[in-house]
Amino acid sequence: MDLYRGKEYFRWNTVDWAAVLETAMNYGWQPMGTGPPRGCLKKDWDGGNAYYGNEGQLFYARDTKNLGTALEIFLSGPETPQLTRNKRQREMLSFGTRLAGEVQDLAKLIDGRTAPTIGTKLIQKKTRERLDDDQRKYIKQFISFCRKGSFRIY
Repeated sequence: MDLYRGKEYFRWNTVDWAAVLETAMNYGWQPMGTGPPRGCLKKDWDGGNAYYGNEGQLFYARDTKNLGTALEIFLSGPETPQLTRNKRQREMLSFGTRLAGEVQDLAKLIDGRTAPTIGTKLIQKKTRERLDDDQRKYIKQFISFCRKGSFRIY
């Protein structure tokens, strides 16, 4: 997933992106939906689960701030809170988990093995202790990227 804000850029692989979004939801992020890609009318856009696509949809600034806050809580908090999820969040999690699994299956078909990712570490229990310094640093860089406002997903 290539995330752009003007000339600024951030990248996640598909599995890690799904894991980041799922982890953020576990720590209080409530997705608000995305805005339409350039050239698409808002009335023609259904952005509810559009965080996993890469059509140039807009990730709103208010949503990026909340995503960053949830990831900060993840990096500093002791345990995953038990949160009640609404229907849209459950659907989004289900889609992201399926997508991540399909990407891993495809990788196995292509080269017969699966490379370790940040994502697999993020969604395991007690993950903060398992993240290495580079992974923590990358998540912190992403939090800083989120703090700067909206971006587009390609």
